[in-house]
Order: sequence, then C-alpha cells, then structure tokens
Amino acid sequence: MVVEWLKFHVPQRLQTRFLEADERIRTSVLAAQPGFIRKQVWQELEFPNVIILVIHWASRTQWEEVPRMLLRATEAKFRAELGQEFTLLESKFFEVAE
Repeated sequence: MVVEWLKFHVPQRLQTRFLEADERIRTSVLAAQPGFIRKQVWQELEFPNVIILVIHWASRTQWEEVPRMLLRATEAKFRAELGQEFTLLESKFFEVAE
C-alpha cells in the first residue's frame, strides 16, 4: 500500500467549502479509480490554516495509472466551483511498511 500526502494552505473561513467541494468533486473521482482504498483529511492543530489530504492506494502502479487528463479536469472543476486556487505547500508519497 502507498500513501499520497498533500498539504494545502486553506484559510479557516474557507475550510468548510474546501472540504465539501473536495469530497464531492475530487474524492468521488478518485474513489472510482482502481486501487483507491480511502482518503483522510487531517488538520494541523498548531497551524489551523493547514489541511492535509491523505490518500491510500493499493499500489503505486495503480496510482500512476489514474489518467492525468482526468485529474486535470477534476482539478479545474474544483477550482471553478470555489473560484480560486489553494496553495499546495507540500506533496509526498509514502510506502506503507508491512
């Protein structure tokens, strides 16, 4: 299993809208992809304007096989709904130790 870890700057006043749109738009698309296991949302207690999305995949190969065109279209729909972009502060990829 592998984990995609994405850290975003999201002002507190916009977090509810961000998370609702993320679930409805991004997560629904990802959940339909082979290899998707689950997605978690973490909030840093020390930095309340930070949201971390943790996406679990069965394998890195299945993650890499998600069509990039689909991801770009999904991201465009997400940005259009919220009317703005949110800064991606960090992006990491982990392998789960067995």
